[in-house]
Amino acid sequence: NIYEPCISLLAGTTPDGLSDAIPAASFGAGFMGRVIFVTQLHCTRSIPFPEYEHIGTTNQLIAELAEFGQLRGSVTFSQEAIGWYEDWYYSGRRHIMTNELCLAGYQSRRHVHMLRFAMVLQATYDHSCVLSVAALEDAYAILLQTELFMGSAFRQVEQSVISKTYKRICDQISHR
Repeated sequence: NIYEPCISLLAGTTPDGLSDAIPAASFGAGFMGRVIFVTQLHCTRSIPFPEYEHIGTTNQLIAELAEFGQLRGSVTFSQEAIGWYEDWYYSGRRHIMTNELCLAGYQSRRHVHMLRFAMVLQATYDHSCVLSVAALEDAYAILLQTELFMGSAFRQVEQSVISKTYKRICDQISHR
């Protein structure tokens, strides 16, 4: 038996692919709040002939991931990290400042997303299961950067759902 599984997924797609892949029911069912959408409005780089010269880096990454796989035990906080996290949590920074209704589910889980980022970061820093202030601060910075354009991913899906519904209505009217 698998006890309390935690599945993580890293995926990539286009905005159109995203809107085709996510059903409208996902908005109200809680799925969208459990997803961190990393988006960019415009491509910031263009490389006509990318070169693959990172064999050493790739091998190092594989070795690091193998070491991460050996981590065991519960994740805890250093004393300093407890204070930092409590201050962050109770100061209201755990809530994203937005009027976008589509981010409501995400907002209620924002603190959990930050802790997950911090756990991954801590593993990269020192292969430890004890969260540090540095890991929490860096995780928060990553969240802030990610959230800049996150709403645009939701809007793509919403627009697709609305346009598909509109098309269905028009099709029904035209068949009468």
